[in-house]
Order: sequence, then C-alpha cells, then structure tokens
Amino acid sequence: MVVIDTELTPELRAEGDARELQRAIQDARKDAGVDLDDEVAVSVHGPDAVLAVLTPYLASVGAETRSRIAFDQAPASGAQAVDLDCGKVWVGLLPKPDRP
Repeated sequence: MVVIDTELTPELRAEGDARELQRAIQDARKDAGVDLDDEVAVSVHGPDAVLAVLTPYLASVGAETRSRIAFDQAPASGAQAVDLDCGKVWVGLLPKPDRP
C-alpha cells in the first residue's frame, strides 16, 4: 500500500508561484525576441505580500531565465498580468539602458 500526501503546503504553493513567474519571464523573453544568451532586466510589480512570497526564489528564477529582477519599479510598458496562487503580479522586460 502506498500513501500519497496531497496537501498543498504554503511552501509548495510558493514554489509553484515561482515556477509560474519563471514561465511568464520566459514568455516575455520569447515575445521580445531576446537571444538565449542575452541577460535581461525584468520588472515584477505587485502587492508587498505577493512579492514577499516570491523573494526566496528570485535567485533561482533569475538564473534560470538569465534575468535581473526588480521589484521596486512600476510595471514596465507592455507588462503582462500573471495570476499566481498568492496574488496577481505584472511582469515586463525593461528596456536596455543606452550605452555611450
């Protein structure tokens, strides 16, 4: 006999939200035509409670998506709403800074 625990703990829900954020960033990269090797800056805008849930996963999401993620900025133009289990966030790529 095998027993499977199907309870979704807050930690499992947070991991799922981090994976959904990663998918949204990858979709934004694809839509923008970003090369696989290019690093991008990403704006994630949402309520403080939602951002607190995502914060522990930022390093891994950033590494997997080759992104620098900023929470402190307003939504980027063209940002897409993403419904997470912990709430809604807006995800968008930030423009590259002009270099002299």
